[in-house]
Amino acid sequence: MNQIYRKKLYIIIEYDQDKEFFDTIIKPLIQKRYKIVKSWKYSRKDKDSVNKRIASIKEDGDDYIFVTDMEKIQCIPGKKQERMTEFNSIDEKSRIMIVIRKIESWYTAGLSDDKYKELGFDPPVDTSKPGKGLFRKLLIKHRLKSKLVSEIDFMKEILKDFDIEMAKQRNTSFRYFIEKYCLMA
Repeated sequence: MNQIYRKKLYIIIEYDQDKEFFDTIIKPLIQKRYKIVKSWKYSRKDKDSVNKRIASIKEDGDDYIFVTDMEKIQCIPGKKQERMTEFNSIDEKSRIMIVIRKIESWYTAGLSDDKYKELGFDPPVDTSKPGKGLFRKLLIKHRLKSKLVSEIDFMKEILKDFDIEMAKQRNTSFRYFIEKYCLMA
């Protein structure tokens, strides 16, 4: 697993918040295994364009990981099936990574205990279930304590001191992603 592959890895993501997280935290870890790692955002693109892109990636012999939130469907196999139906060029369920709830739960997982306390919160044991709610509360407190900042600026601030080991302890889908893709190897 420590060998460098002579191909590209595409991380197919939904939103700008996902891109920020994957480019800052995940890409440096996974680059140990791939010649090139690129993120590609599929939201606001029609199904045909997404399917063509995935087919092109496969045709070139490259790898991809399709990342999505749980949203309304409550079970992982159901969400994977929904995405495979929607994007029929995805040929393996193992290529789909489900972020339980929302990507914001991964952001809050890696926030330091000191930052939680600074914002007036007890550090959570598990960020898998609160989803976007905890993130929003932290953002509001942060805005009250400092200059008004945008959501993306707050995310960037979190990523500066993101603790991967803490995030693995606090969030099951983040830990699963790290372990499945051998990013720490």
